[in-house]
Amino acid sequence: MNFKKNVIVFVLAVFSVFHGVAQDFPFALDKTWDSVMLGSSAVFAGGGYLWSKKADLPEFSSRSVDIDDVNPLDRHFACGYNENLDLVSDVGLVSVLAGVPLAFYGYKMYDGDLSFSNGITLAAMYAESLLFVQGAKYTAKVLVHRVRPYMYFDGVPDDWEDDNGFQFSFFSGHASTVFMTAGFMTYTFSKIYPDSELKIPVIVTSYSLAACVSLLRVASGCHFVSDIAVGALFGTLVGYGIPMIHTRFAEKKIHEKGDVAIMPSASGISFRMYL
Repeated sequence: MNFKKNVIVFVLAVFSVFHGVAQDFPFALDKTWDSVMLGSSAVFAGGGYLWSKKADLPEFSSRSVDIDDVNPLDRHFACGYNENLDLVSDVGLVSVLAGVPLAFYGYKMYDGDLSFSNGITLAAMYAESLLFVQGAKYTAKVLVHRVRPYMYFDGVPDDWEDDNGFQFSFFSGHASTVFMTAGFMTYTFSKIYPDSELKIPVIVTSYSLAACVSLLRVASGCHFVSDIAVGALFGTLVGYGIPMIHTRFAEKKIHEKGDVAIMPSASGISFRMYL
């Protein structure tokens, strides 16, 4: 019985090489659409950044802000500026942004469970997600120009007048970025390795770090709770949404080619013919 199964596996493997059997990877790139998505996201992010630097915003006066004018929830948790916590949140942002995807997917590539080409697919999806979040963040900050919490207290940063950053509270770029990463890792890892023993650690680690960075942004006086909440929600939607689009690309390619998809199953192996 084992001999027959091995023969079948061998035949299917040979068939896959010569007839383009679809590999069991749930994401794919589309040359046209990904060129548009990556290019437009890059322009969106770059344009938003330049706009935030050149925007002609209303002249600010410290006399124009009163903490009593802030809604009760944000007012209750508002904090003065803490430079150390601000720095720690920046370190946390970089750690989540680069460390989490590299730690888990880098390990999978090193272990041979993730091919280089599939790693490139994930990297392109991640870049699109990151750039889109940055563009949306800058656009919202300029349009809303909400003053940061620390401006309502004594002890503002020494360089607060150097740029417009003090009135770019909404929404939180840190929260949107780290929650985008958490959503991206949760969705992609669960799709690629649904039965992996690392799935729960990936999800818990991603969201725990995202929550810690976001809380530090509130404690440092850089953001209100509502800035964090909106940023976290938006980031999560992008982190799930971009990979979901690429699952459609993968399904489209399989159906267009009429391929056979080889997948593991309880009996050892299964395959589906797409016509």
